Amino acid sequence: MRIVNGRFLGDSLGYFTFYNSNGKSTVDYMLTSQNLFYTINNFMVKPPTDLSDHCLIALNIFNFKNSKEINKEELWSLPGTFKWTNQNKDIYIDALLEENSVEDILSLNKLIDDNNFNDIDFLVTKTNEIYLEAAKNSNAIEIVDCYKYFGVDFHSSGKFIQAVSSLSDKAKKAYFALKSKLPYSENLSVKTWFQLFNSMIIPILTYGSEVWISEFKPNFEALDKNKLEKTQNSIFKNILGVHGKSSNLAVRCELGTLPISIKCYQLMYKYYVRLSDIGERSGGPHEILKAAFEVDKTLTNRENSWSNKLSELLKYIGIPLNKHCNSNFKQKLEDFYKNKIIFELSKIKDGNCEALDLRDHHTVSSDNNPL
Repeated sequence: MRIVNGRFLGDSLGYFTFYNSNGKSTVDYMLTSQNLFYTINNFMVKPPTDLSDHCLIALNIFNFKNSKEINKEELWSLPGTFKWTNQNKDIYIDALLEENSVEDILSLNKLIDDNNFNDIDFLVTKTNEIYLEAAKNSNAIEIVDCYKYFGVDFHSSGKFIQAVSSLSDKAKKAYFALKSKLPYSENLSVKTWFQLFNSMIIPILTYGSEVWISEFKPNFEALDKNKLEKTQNSIFKNILGVHGKSSNLAVRCELGTLPISIKCYQLMYKYYVRLSDIGERSGGPHEILKAAFEVDKTLTNRENSWSNKLSELLKYIGIPLNKHCNSNFKQKLEDFYKNKIIFELSKIKDGNCEALDLRDHHTVSSDNNPL
């Protein structure tokens, strides 16, 4: 093995890689094998940042193209995975004793006993197929009230309330975990925390929201009552360092942001446009998705219909359901909420100095950037 630090262009002087209140030193090294040593182009130690005591190190190597073509048909596919329990033993034996498995085993035994058959690879492959097929047949489907699929909780009732609650809890845990791991987190600016929230917490809160946001009835006056908004408001108040009972409206105006539900409704409409643009001959999963979407649009008398929920939202803000007005929908939705804010601010008593200050300086941005 070879140490790269201090030996290449970009770090010829051997810069320090660690800085804290006690001093600085070189504790982070890049190691490479002797065979790869000559392929290194340059090595750099990045300047220190507020997010870590350790500097980021970067390595560039020459790119060599392999001219040898690989025949993917000769590669072995990965077998399926199975969760084994004590009860699976008897189930697996019963699966091996089924008629189809027994016929395959007898056919395989005939080939093994045949002295003229010497294809050992075929025998091994056939044996694996018998074992895997029996394992698949013995993997019984369990009936449950709630099932997590790709990070979203699906409940037997068809409701997504539990999924939203789970995502909200995960987002809050992620925020406080981030806060506990970052050095000098208490000294980070509000702007930095807001950027971290948008890049790391928002994706958790809005995961799958294109579908589950239809669970909430469009009512901007009561947005702060749902779990999603409570989580975002709680994090914002923690970032600003204000009391937990502070006005949610004042906190959002201070940060110049919108309720998280606005973002979810925008994603919902964007998903509608995407579903509408799927061609009839797309094939595969897209064809199934398109068919389900067309059926959902016909369920006009069903309260929980996804398309019905979107129509209610558009009727609430006063625009038609049209896939060609995506940008207009985004702006219309944000303007509708801003007008709600102005109406609420107009009801604040003039005798409250803090309220007057908020009224004079409030601005709600459409790009989720703080003031």
